[in-house]
Amino acid sequence: MKKKGVLAGLVDGAGAGLAAGIVAGLLLSIMEVKNRQGDLTWAITLASGPARTDKLLAGWLVQLVFGTALGVLFGLLFTALRLRREGAALWALGVGVAWWLVCWFALMPTGLRHAPWAEIGDPSQTQIAVAGVLAAMGYAAILAVVFAWLEQRWPNA
Repeated sequence: MKKKGVLAGLVDGAGAGLAAGIVAGLLLSIMEVKNRQGDLTWAITLASGPARTDKLLAGWLVQLVFGTALGVLFGLLFTALRLRREGAALWALGVGVAWWLVCWFALMPTGLRHAPWAEIGDPSQTQIAVAGVLAAMGYAAILAVVFAWLEQRWPNA
């Protein structure tokens, strides 16, 4: 098993998180969902909730900042727990599912915050849930691949 420093995990996680954030942003940018008024909007605009706006650029900035921060956390935990590179996909999948649930409850407007697995009467909610899970799983896949690729470049200590 490789041993590496915390800095290596931080750098690898940041790079992987940024790449994964870009992919998730692209996925959210090509998917359109119905908003509360019934109009079609890009799913990425829903990610701009913390910026208190519904603009495309704000959604991209939020996605990249949070994606990179989550990647850094992933890299630090992966390194601190001395996990094997072969397990990156499983751990990234767990991060993706957790990220989807956190985003669902944190970014959704107050009136729409209910369990995503509950019966949904509004079809727009189903669209938003599917867009979110696709973006989260895309994020997890790229996070695992890029992290494992970056992690292998560090020599054994």
